[in-house]
Amino acid sequence: MNKFINFKKIIFSLFLLSLSFSHAFLMENEARGNEPMEQIEQEQSIEQKMEQELGPKWQEIIDKIIFQSLCGHHPFSHISPDFENWFKYYHLFKHKINPYIEYLNFAKTNFCINDQVLFYIAKYFKNIKELDLAKCYKITNAGLQIIANYPNLQNLDLSCSQITNTGLQTLVINCSNLQHLALNSCYRITNAGLQILVYCPNLQHLELRHNQITDADLQTLVINCPNLQHLDLSYNQITNAGLLALANCPNLQYLALSCCDQITDAGLQALVYCSNLQHLKLNSCYQITDAGLQILSNCPNLQYLALSCCDQITDAGLQALANCPNLQHLDLNSCCQITGAGLQALAICHSLKYLNLSLCHRITDTVIQQLKEAHPNIKIIR
Repeated sequence: MNKFINFKKIIFSLFLLSLSFSHAFLMENEARGNEPMEQIEQEQSIEQKMEQELGPKWQEIIDKIIFQSLCGHHPFSHISPDFENWFKYYHLFKHKINPYIEYLNFAKTNFCINDQVLFYIAKYFKNIKELDLAKCYKITNAGLQIIANYPNLQNLDLSCSQITNTGLQTLVINCSNLQHLALNSCYRITNAGLQILVYCPNLQHLELRHNQITDADLQTLVINCPNLQHLDLSYNQITNAGLLALANCPNLQYLALSCCDQITDAGLQALVYCSNLQHLKLNSCYQITDAGLQILSNCPNLQYLALSCCDQITDAGLQALANCPNLQHLDLNSCCQITGAGLQALAICHSLKYLNLSLCHRITDTVIQQLKEAHPNIKIIR
């Protein structure tokens, strides 16, 4: 067989075969009274056609395609949007699922994945550690009862699902090894749901974008999840009072507060106590000024700072950031008050590798060239 597999030809062949046999063999046929011998003959007929189309190693080829689909490439998605039939299709050819598969990605399959499909996932995949169901809008609390059967589950993304506090409780009580949890745009999760996370002692990574999180919620979260290292609270109602709670998160390395526009310079003072903070997003936090950057200069391990659309920042703020010895990534997109004098101050930041100056109209090409000469490896976005 040709060393290089023509996947387009294979998928097209599978598509033609699926059109011929999907109605006959993928659906439950008990109501039609099919005899077992007839089913065997039908399966053998399909296997013969597959061998004619793809050669004697057709099973290995389909296994490879299916494995790719399980990793998020979905070559069968154009054949049928019904994933229940997809699993039956797999079962029809008697393929044995590799017991070592630990990661399944069904993100952005929209309405294809529902609670019933999760039943099939649990049936055929027993050792899942990572499961991505982001934007699978039909997942409900019933689906979480199925996912709770994965005791080794470590990473789970349920963003944009219909789950509530009840479903979350079922999940976390049974998945004590959970380390990474994404609940972005899960509007039905409330403060009571955040209290449930106390049952996740190993939780390190939590995403709660677009969740109407308040200061009280953040305080509850910090109390129940003291080991957090990665926290995304973008597009929420956090104020300075809420940030005070973060002073009790010594392990925090990544914090995203983009579009939390009630935060001011005073609130950033709490972040100085997060001695391990490396990555900070403050995009569209319009009230942040040079005084706030002066405070952040006391974060010695800060490597990534995003300040897009913080239009009160001036050259004085950049002079303060020049005191961050480990700063590598700086986003100043739409910080329109910055001039060449501010960039010259950054020349002493020898660790700087990335600088976004989009829509900074007061920056001249001459100043940028001078900065490149001082930092030959820096990437500058205009």
